[in-house]
Amino acid sequence: MEIMTGGLYFVSDEFFAKIQDPYLKINYENTKRPHYFAFRDSITGLYWLVPCSSKIEKFERLVQNKREQHKPTDTIKIAVDIAMTAVLLLLMTYELIGQVSHELLGIIMFVLFILHHILNSRWIKNLIRGEYTALRTLQTVLVVSVLLSMAGSIFSGVVLSRYRFSFLPFGNGLSFARNMHMLSAYWGFVFMSLHLGFHWNMMMGMAKRLTKKSSAMRTWVFRIIALIIAGYGVYAFVKRDIGSYLLIQNQFAFFDFEEPIVQFLLDYIAVLGLFTAIGHYTFGIIRKLY
Repeated sequence: MEIMTGGLYFVSDEFFAKIQDPYLKINYENTKRPHYFAFRDSITGLYWLVPCSSKIEKFERLVQNKREQHKPTDTIKIAVDIAMTAVLLLLMTYELIGQVSHELLGIIMFVLFILHHILNSRWIKNLIRGEYTALRTLQTVLVVSVLLSMAGSIFSGVVLSRYRFSFLPFGNGLSFARNMHMLSAYWGFVFMSLHLGFHWNMMMGMAKRLTKKSSAMRTWVFRIIALIIAGYGVYAFVKRDIGSYLLIQNQFAFFDFEEPIVQFLLDYIAVLGLFTAIGHYTFGIIRKLY
């Protein structure tokens, strides 16, 4: 059976007999009116069948109740994402904060990474369901890239550890681990920034639900600020020679220890903003095209 977006449908009685959910809108014998409206999720490729009703006020109350119930989860998700972004930036400072702090931040990042996936477990459960559109395929590839870079950073970080995991018997392969850590760290920085951009609309949606306020003027102000940050991010990308680290042309990261750490962080915030903007607008373009 082919489902068309915008169509109205019945759901077979066999479905209700199998599911046994008292809150589903069942078929009534005294009406021939279809009860479900179909639309397609452009991200997952899944079709949703939404029950139709003329009791608008009743369902507005239900939607509001659901929003209020989900507020704590949304708050935790945003807090975890902000914490991951902050820790990611601090990890890039490496020698400027010392290896002991760097290793500790790496452990914190690993814990936040696990928590992030627990909070977004619904996405993982739906991984093998639905149609894979161009956008969903790109999203999945990006998530896998983040996962691989994180795994590479964790493994190589443990091998290179001189404090937290120094008791482990890793005597050989330090050169390989150093190169892996360089590649994983810098590509992970890029992949996580792009990933953040892909989900920027979702994060802003959660923020709006929490604040209950929206403003066209504020939106345009944020866009102008984002443009300025991305523009400076191009300059900072070249200035910090990040491209050479991504291509492993330099096997060691170089730091100016006389430079204020704030300046270093501002440059990397700008680079993060650059790739977040690239991810955000790439997401928008692909969604419109496909």
